[in-house]
Amino acid sequence: MIVLIPNQNITLREIERQFGTNLEKWRSSLVDGNVELHIPKFELKSNLDLKSVLRSEGLTEPFNRTTADYSTMTSRQLAISKLFQTASISMDETGVRATSTTAAFFELRSFFFRTRINANKPFLFIIEDIHTRTPLFLGRVTDPRPL
Repeated sequence: MIVLIPNQNITLREIERQFGTNLEKWRSSLVDGNVELHIPKFELKSNLDLKSVLRSEGLTEPFNRTTADYSTMTSRQLAISKLFQTASISMDETGVRATSTTAAFFELRSFFFRTRINANKPFLFIIEDIHTRTPLFLGRVTDPRPL
């Protein structure tokens, strides 16, 4: 982990502005040595609606019900209806933990009647390999209230 702490000659905002152009220079100026670093415990979380971000950048076809093409993955006519990414980083005296998850929700492009199922009570879920049916993740949701 590299920790960049502003000194009296530079502000945190200036470090952020220079980050892209100066990171390699800053890395090359580091020297090995023993350091006693005092840093507070922290936890950061983010939830990002990638669909809106990508659409604003001009990437619209994967979300378009009439033009999305996933024929190399499936014979079904699909379009991405939702795309989210969550990330978290936490640091304490035991170390640093970082996780990131991206979830894509697909919908059929055709307009068939859909059965509605509302998971409004505790439930289990299994994410499995579509070909081998090998379970990849098993989880339990005990409080299904919206976040």
